[in-house]
Amino acid sequence: MKTRPRGQFNLKQELFDVRNDNDRYRGQHKSGAAAQWGRALLLSAVWIAVAFFLLHNLAHATGTGGTAAVQARVNAVTVGWQTIVQGLGVAILIVAWSFIGYQIAFGGKTMKDMANPAIGTTIAGLAPVLVGWMFS
Repeated sequence: MKTRPRGQFNLKQELFDVRNDNDRYRGQHKSGAAAQWGRALLLSAVWIAVAFFLLHNLAHATGTGGTAAVQARVNAVTVGWQTIVQGLGVAILIVAWSFIGYQIAFGGKTMKDMANPAIGTTIAGLAPVLVGWMFS
């Protein structure tokens, strides 16, 4: 790597001169964002492998009451998640429209002023409700 006088910085050279990256980081760990994401991805893969190794019996329907029992448990979990997601959607609608009504009644706003928040919160609140109804 060429040495340069102190205080000079050449962005083009720093960004595109990758010939000496191995020399620059020899014996050091890279600490950039890409390296951190790489480490996080590797750690996630290791944890998933450990979970699959330790919990391999959950993948089999034998010894747990058969496939009907497994299907009943999976259905119970999915119905629970569906209820939670639909409840969150309804809560978003209630809070948002209460705020919009308060702003119109007491904040001096008109419906024209609150049209964009009304449309956005309606979409955000109805999306999980409609998806839950479609899959029920």
